[in-house]
Amino acid sequence: MKIYKYLSETCNRYFDSFKLFEREGNLCKAIEEFCKNPNKNTAKGVYDAFLYTYRFPGLEEVVEAMHKFEVTASTLIPRQRDHYMHTVNVFLLGVSIFTCNKTVQKAVITSIDYPDRYSTIEEEFLFRWGMTSLFHDIGYPLEIAYKTIHEFSSMMILPNLHCQDDGIVSGHNKREIQRPIAILQFPNIDDILYINALLPSDKCKEEYMKKYPNFRANLPNNIMDALANNISNYFGIASKEVICEKLKKALVSGLEQGLLDHGFYSAIIFLKWHNEAFLKSCWNPAYFYFPIIDAASGIFLHNAYDYVFNVHPFNLGVLNIEKHPLGFLLILCDRIQESDRISYGYTKKGVKFTDCFINFDDNEFVLKLFIALDEDENLARLKIEDMNSSIRKTININAVFKKFNIELHLNKFK
Repeated sequence: MKIYKYLSETCNRYFDSFKLFEREGNLCKAIEEFCKNPNKNTAKGVYDAFLYTYRFPGLEEVVEAMHKFEVTASTLIPRQRDHYMHTVNVFLLGVSIFTCNKTVQKAVITSIDYPDRYSTIEEEFLFRWGMTSLFHDIGYPLEIAYKTIHEFSSMMILPNLHCQDDGIVSGHNKREIQRPIAILQFPNIDDILYINALLPSDKCKEEYMKKYPNFRANLPNNIMDALANNISNYFGIASKEVICEKLKKALVSGLEQGLLDHGFYSAIIFLKWHNEAFLKSCWNPAYFYFPIIDAASGIFLHNAYDYVFNVHPFNLGVLNIEKHPLGFLLILCDRIQESDRISYGYTKKGVKFTDCFINFDDNEFVLKLFIALDEDENLARLKIEDMNSSIRKTININAVFKKFNIELHLNKFK
């Protein structure tokens, strides 16, 4: 696909623009190998290289678990798509957009100023964006598990039989479920949401207190508090308590209604694992409380912004990039990444985009998606309309790109 040539070129420009403070070479090489030959093995190479670069190799377990689960469960539910290569593609798209668009760069620069940040904006962005994009779908196994239970329990409780010529036959019609007949519950939600307060080591305590004199007042031991603090600072919402209460209600009501938002759970899993990593390593807590929680908020927002902050009591309207750059960028990259996605499941409904062309700069964003001539053109156009609508209703895309266009083409470009 020609998109990989473009992503390779823009990522090379990005890495040529600064010198990595952390371990050099591995990540650039892994990205180059993925763009040359995108598959699950080269995707793993990108995950491994990123986690090696930032000294988190143990966290590959949770990413591998996501991939293993979605492949193993692929025959149990009607429709499911790959999220393993998808997240690597999302990562590269975000790096490329940052490289090519000054509005994105400016928003990122404004949002990441704290005493211990990396010396270059590029590396600080790489750390935050890599964490956000590469982990944004790790909660999908829970969603797949719920769909699996729901699929079988629907069949169990709602027999689909008809009488024909004095014989009993299956109706073969779709079961319409108005409400969930199976829901997910946790014995103690507070245990799920608990994180440890992280303190500086004794040898760094004095220096840390000078940099962060009020740090003891901001040591959340609950994931909802951590997300609420971050989002309150970005969105300028005075009451963190209102945000926290809204998040808790959204999580509990989702469980009660059988609405399992994988983004919400991805943020929870992400923070639990990173919190444990910082606790065991005794690393500088600032890197957890600033970039890691920032990344978790971006992961949470990529699905939840519409149903949490675009409704009462906040009614914030479309998300502007300066309000939360990582959340904005993840929403955009996640929703445009449609090409080269493996379809799982036992039904084949959907559109396969056979190729992709992309180009963006300071003013224009053009995405061309291609389908084979034997594909359903009407279904493809509906898919693209949904992509456009989903992006425009959630983020203020024209404040970043004056011209934003997603096009359908019926044959591959030459």
